[in-house]
Amino acid sequence: MKVACVQQAHNTGNVEENRAKAVRFAKEALECGAEIILFHEELLIGYDNRMKELAEPVHTFNTQ
Repeated sequence: MKVACVQQAHNTGNVEENRAKAVRFAKEALECGAEIILFHEELLIGYDNRMKELAEPVHTFNTQ
């Protein structure tokens, strides 16, 4: 099993920019054969005092 670990520099509070960067790294990891991709904490928001304002809803997926 191949595991990729991503520790990316982020732009605090800029969720869309951080998400786009994470997606690029994820695609690169998948192209290298990764089956699991680990990202660091606070990936999308960073350490920002506006946590509640920047938070996003939880999405669930039905796999049945």
